[in-house]
Amino acid sequence: MPSQYFVIGKCVFGILIGAALCTPAHAQATRMAEAPTEGKWLSGKEIIDEYTDSTQTGMYSWMKNNAPVSFSETHFDNAITTYNEFGKEDFTIKGVWIIKKDVICYYYRDSRMNAENCFLVLKSGNCYYHYSAPRAKDFKDLENWNSVGYDAKQTPSCVPPIS
Repeated sequence: MPSQYFVIGKCVFGILIGAALCTPAHAQATRMAEAPTEGKWLSGKEIIDEYTDSTQTGMYSWMKNNAPVSFSETHFDNAITTYNEFGKEDFTIKGVWIIKKDVICYYYRDSRMNAENCFLVLKSGNCYYHYSAPRAKDFKDLENWNSVGYDAKQTPSCVPPIS
């Protein structure tokens, strides 16, 4: 993972940019999320229970246009989602989230996003790592996560303090 960007509180900063999702009261400096070494693969019911009526903030494991990409996503109980992306280009779109067995899928009608995005969810601490489906629910290649999110009201356990 690139080391040229950091999360400070709930803000992702690059060398030359500052991305959104800031909560000034949380000024603890942290590194970008590391890959988990343990956790629990969530079932579809557990995903529904943990995601419904919540807003997750997080980041992707990749960069876009040489800038870190962070996001927030609100999961409403009527299956609607509001997605906000922060990076080189900030945008907000609405979509739908559904559970297919033990996989969460997002559907958007916006050219800036894939029409369908489906993930297995590994919960480690209070963080939710998203892995592109299909894949084995094992603990091999956990560094190949797509995104990591956490409840916007909590301090994430997946971004350790800088020493």
